Amino acid sequence: MRVAVVGAGIVGASTAWHAAGLGADVVLAGRAQPGEATAAGAGIVCPWASENDDPDWFRAAAEGARYYPGLVAELTEAGERSLGHRTVGALALAADDADLYRIRQRVLERRRGAADTGEVDLLDTSAARSLFPPLAPGLHAVRIAAGARVDGGRLRDALLRQARWRGADVRSGRAALLRTGDRVTGVEVDGERIAADAVVVAAGAWAPELLAPVGITVRIAPQRGQIAHLSLPGAGTGRWPVVMPRATGHYLVPFDGSRVVAGATRESGTGFDHRVTAGGLAEVLAEALAVAPGLADATHLETRVGFRPVGPDIRPLLGRVPGLDGLIVADGLGPTGLTVGPWAGRVAALLAAGADPGLDLGAYDPVPDRRTVPAGARRTREGARGRAPTHPPLPTLCPLLMLPIRGGLGARRPIRGPWRYEAPPIGDTSRNRYPYDVRFGRPALPRAVDRRRHRSGQEHPGDNPGAAARRRHLPR
Repeated sequence: MRVAVVGAGIVGASTAWHAAGLGADVVLAGRAQPGEATAAGAGIVCPWASENDDPDWFRAAAEGARYYPGLVAELTEAGERSLGHRTVGALALAADDADLYRIRQRVLERRRGAADTGEVDLLDTSAARSLFPPLAPGLHAVRIAAGARVDGGRLRDALLRQARWRGADVRSGRAALLRTGDRVTGVEVDGERIAADAVVVAAGAWAPELLAPVGITVRIAPQRGQIAHLSLPGAGTGRWPVVMPRATGHYLVPFDGSRVVAGATRESGTGFDHRVTAGGLAEVLAEALAVAPGLADATHLETRVGFRPVGPDIRPLLGRVPGLDGLIVADGLGPTGLTVGPWAGRVAALLAAGADPGLDLGAYDPVPDRRTVPAGARRTREGARGRAPTHPPLPTLCPLLMLPIRGGLGARRPIRGPWRYEAPPIGDTSRNRYPYDVRFGRPALPRAVDRRRHRSGQEHPGDNPGAAARRRHLPR
C-alpha cells in the first residue's frame, strides 16, 4: 500500500519512518517555512511534574516519554549518533516547602502505570545549585531523574534520513489533498498527482489551510513562542538538568557546547507573524534571570521563533477523520510536540497501515465535538467560554414587554442546557478563565475575589477583555 504524509516536522518524519518500516510505499511532502515548531522547540521530555490534570493528555505525554529510550536506541543502532537526546534529569522548582512536597507527591502518583520517573528526590538549595550552578540562592527543587531533553531538529533530520534508507520518497514542495466523493485519494505536490491509500496530515499550525479545501475544519491555531539561546563560555552544560520553575511556566534547557535555552513566550492571536519582539525577548530573559541570575554574563546567541499548533484543548488531535475515508490527522500537539511527536507518528503510521494502535483514540478525535469527555473533567452548562447560552430575543408583543425588568423579555436571556465538556477558545492557554459554577449559576471565582465586586460588573486582575460586558448576561 502507499501512504502519503504531509508535513516534515517531528510528527511527519516519525510517521514516514514508521510507515516505511511497516512495509508501506511512503511519500512525504513538506516545505521549509519560517516558524517551524520542531526546529524552535526546547525539547523537554518530562511530563510527570506538569500541573495539567487532563488524564488523556497525560496518557499521551507519558506514552511519548516512555517511547523515547527505545526510539533512540534503534536510531543509534542504525548509525545515528547525534540526536541531541540525553537523560539529564529535571529540577521542578518549588515556591515553598508545602509546594515542594506537593510536587513530589504528584510525580510519585503519576508514575504508577506510566513511564518510570527514576529517583524522585527533594533537594535543598546547595544540592540544586551543585547540579545547575547559575541558580539563585534559596531555591529548593524536586529532582526527577528520568527527565530528558532532545534537539528536535536533529531528531527530525535523523528520522528523515532513516526513512529514506527504508525507501521513503521525501519531497520538498507545496502539497494539496485530493478528494473523490467520501474518500481522500492522494496528494498533489507542485502540480504532480500522487495516488495513495492513506494520507496523514501532520502539517502543524498550517494544517487548517491544508484540510479546508476538502471540507474538513480543525480547530488549530498558531501560538507564537520566542526562545532565547545563550552561551556560557567554558561551562560544561552538557549534563546540567532541565530547570522548570513552577510559578511561571518558563524553563531552562542546557545542551552541549556551553549552550542554555531559555523559554518561552506563549503568544496567542499573533497569526504567523514571525518576528522577535522586544517585549517577548525581555520576558524570556527576565524570567530566566529571576531563577538563574548566574546567566547574566551569558552571551545571547539567537532567539528562535516557532508556531505551536494549538488545538481546542491540551490534548493532541490524533486519529481517522470520520466521514472521509483514507484521511488521518496527527496534529495539534501544542507545547508538548517534542514529547509526544515521535509516539504520535508511530500511532498515525499504524492507522495508515490498517493496524490496531493498541489504545482507544476517542479522546483525541480530530473532530472536537466527537471527543470523549475525560473522567473527572470539569463540565459546564451548554454554552461557550464559560457562560450560559442565549436564545434569540422573544418577539415583542407590546411595548410593556420592553420594560427593563431583568433586561426585559425582549432581551437576550440565559438558558439552561445539557451538561457537556467545555473546550477553551482556540489558542487560549490562560489559566485565568473562571469555570462555570453550577451551584450558583455563575462563574466560579477564586476565594480571594469579592463576589460583590464581581456582581457589580467590574474587571478582575487577569480577566479576559470584555468579561465585564459578558457578565451582564450571566444568570444571577
